[in-house]
Amino acid sequence: MLLEQMASLKGSVFFFQMVGFFLESLLFFLVLFILIGVVKEAKYAKKLQAAGTGMNMISLFWIFFGPYSFVSHAVSICVFFMGMIIMAIALIEEFVTERVRNREPLSEKKTKEFSR
Repeated sequence: MLLEQMASLKGSVFFFQMVGFFLESLLFFLVLFILIGVVKEAKYAKKLQAAGTGMNMISLFWIFFGPYSFVSHAVSICVFFMGMIIMAIALIEEFVTERVRNREPLSEKKTKEFSR
């Protein structure tokens, strides 16, 4: 049904706007799912920070430069807050690992292993 409507508008400017909106939304969700995959596989805080920053950048791009739609802006705002939460998790993870590293220096760990 949607394709029939698009085919009937093939010569008009609205056709190019509709195709552009469709392709841009596909790109948005492709990048979003790639970033979600990075978050799932991330083992270090830097990867989480990069994925969260990417989510923030793509959502801001979509809000400011994408076509105006209540649904697309709502999704973009949700993605932005997901990115913020992911970056907060990365920051907490970084603080925890630094605190654990500072608790016992590496030189003491090595001497304990050799003394066993």
